[in-house]
Amino acid sequence: MLAVTAIFGLAAAACDKSSSSPGKEEKDQTELPQVRIHPSNPDLLYTWVDSEGHFRDTQKPSDIPENRRSQVIVTDLTRKPSERRASRVVIVADLTATPTEAGYPYTTVSRYDKGWTQAKALTPPLPEIKDDGKNSVVLYSIPGCSVCVMAKKFLLNRGTSFMEKDIEADQNAEAEMMRLLRLNGLEFRGVPVITVGPEVLPGYDPNRLETLLRRQGK
Repeated sequence: MLAVTAIFGLAAAACDKSSSSPGKEEKDQTELPQVRIHPSNPDLLYTWVDSEGHFRDTQKPSDIPENRRSQVIVTDLTRKPSERRASRVVIVADLTATPTEAGYPYTTVSRYDKGWTQAKALTPPLPEIKDDGKNSVVLYSIPGCSVCVMAKKFLLNRGTSFMEKDIEADQNAEAEMMRLLRLNGLEFRGVPVITVGPEVLPGYDPNRLETLLRRQGK
């Protein structure tokens, strides 16, 4: 079992699905679509960490060094983030095993398990972000998140212009958010995630958010 330790806890409020009941969590995971992880499947992205801690990806398992094949993150490119519950779980495969007709063995791993180590391995490599400066306040959210609604109301009542991005509906928004968290040494624990210029606030803390907004002249 892949062991991953959380980098640190978050003081700000967030919609953290780890608070769901054990039965609900098990149901969510069992309902995940099955993935056939096999060299013949062209619709998979394989992600691993090299000896220097850099993330690498490929669509060919043969490109992965043998000593890096025991824990490889696999992404099914045919499914939307919401379908594969990308904000909650990742698929970790053992490519050192001999693949059967059903493919390589894999484990569905929750992003919220606080007992893991090697937390960096949970975050696949993400595309570069081009900041055009037009939307310097961004609220990353998901539907049905009460804390996201609180953060949105705070910004609206304050008269602050912002852009809201749904990370379940928009894969690029999810990738953008995860890369920003990684660059700032933060771990994803739930939404909202709010960016104010170059600064990132995980969760919703009105006092911290107000401080960031004033610091950036908003």
